[in-house]
Amino acid sequence: ILSHCIKTLERYKIPQNFIFTDSIPKNESGKIKRSVLKEIYSKIQRFSLRNRKSTIHEQIKKEQEVLGGKFKKENYISERIWATAHDGTKIPMIISYKKGTVLNGQNPTIL
Repeated sequence: ILSHCIKTLERYKIPQNFIFTDSIPKNESGKIKRSVLKEIYSKIQRFSLRNRKSTIHEQIKKEQEVLGGKFKKENYISERIWATAHDGTKIPMIISYKKGTVLNGQNPTIL
């Protein structure tokens, strides 16, 4: 399923979580019990983007030369992380930094 999503969807549309079940909880009239699904979902360990990094094959669509000519992309790392807002919402962020930089929260940052 993940492989199919990667091939057919934009990256931001790829599901972060997959849950497989034999049946969906329904009430007597056949409607889905959403509260039960939410409870089940909250108990399952989430599958994060960090775990599937190696399965996503990214393609560089555009690369622009940095003025000055001294920049070497091999000396830098970019990674996607998730920040958690006060209300629990996960917010995607991409951080780029020079290799060897200690990520301890003490480095200057531009947001």
